[in-house]
Amino acid sequence: MTTNFAALVGGLVEDSGEPDGSRLKELPLSEIYEDPNNPRTGFDDGQLADLAASMREHTVLQPITVRPKDETGYMIRFGARRFRAAQLAGLATIPAVITTSNASEVDILAAQVIENDQREPLNTEEMTTAVARLMGLGLNQQQVGEKLGRSKEAISIYAALRDLPPELKALASKLGARTLYELSIAWKRDAACTLALVSERGDTITTREAVALAAELKPAPKGGKDTPAAASVKGKAAGKAGAGEGSLHVQTETPADGIAPKSGARGKLAGFDVKVGRRTGRLLLEPGPNPETALVAFDGGTTEPTAVADIRLVRARSA
Repeated sequence: MTTNFAALVGGLVEDSGEPDGSRLKELPLSEIYEDPNNPRTGFDDGQLADLAASMREHTVLQPITVRPKDETGYMIRFGARRFRAAQLAGLATIPAVITTSNASEVDILAAQVIENDQREPLNTEEMTTAVARLMGLGLNQQQVGEKLGRSKEAISIYAALRDLPPELKALASKLGARTLYELSIAWKRDAACTLALVSERGDTITTREAVALAAELKPAPKGGKDTPAAASVKGKAAGKAGAGEGSLHVQTETPADGIAPKSGARGKLAGFDVKVGRRTGRLLLEPGPNPETALVAFDGGTTEPTAVADIRLVRARSA
């Protein structure tokens, strides 16, 4: 299985049987169009302007890569940012490598993700969409991780972000995956309380704040009343006026290890102490984002979906 970018891209640009020089051509910009499935959907205007200025002075130093011409033109495989900058610079043509590979859609998408990510990291929204597409093409989370050079746990987080509520999805291009994931956990436990923090802090919410909120909130009891933790956080939101930026910083009332016991556990069982490799934490008594994972609250404050096969039970913890 291909696991590195050089090998992926090398497989996408193959000899077509024509002389090597014919693979690199100067193509009119008017005959080139962008891949509608490019994983990068957002481009920084300032960076495009800088790149365009460089192109005016030094021309285009690195060719883009395109597919053979179809009825629409040459579709870009790699180099959408260079293409846009060339347009901005007023260039008429751009050097391009015309690939003749029959690479699979999976390999093309994976190579696009890695190429984009190595130039400038894709944002959470873009990565979530790319992971969803790869899984839609038949890959499981382990295979997606191998294709992109990321852990299965990291891919599990992106997979869990596919069905965010609109209020959280609106922040997906600004916040990191870990922050959004912790907010999604908090939202499932108390949507109103989480919305209060989102309304207060917007895209300035830190991972630490999101972790603290998710750790403090517990599922509301069947009677519908807020838990003490939720009421506490909502009270802070109501007292925002004159309280300053930190008015919604969650002050946890959890044990010294920073892990709040899961309410509603059967009998006196509060959870299990576990090890995942060299890391230690507590297995939460609620499901992970898919049947192959479970939620582990690691020592240090983060809650992560973890492959069940990697979890080793150490001892049961009493309430």
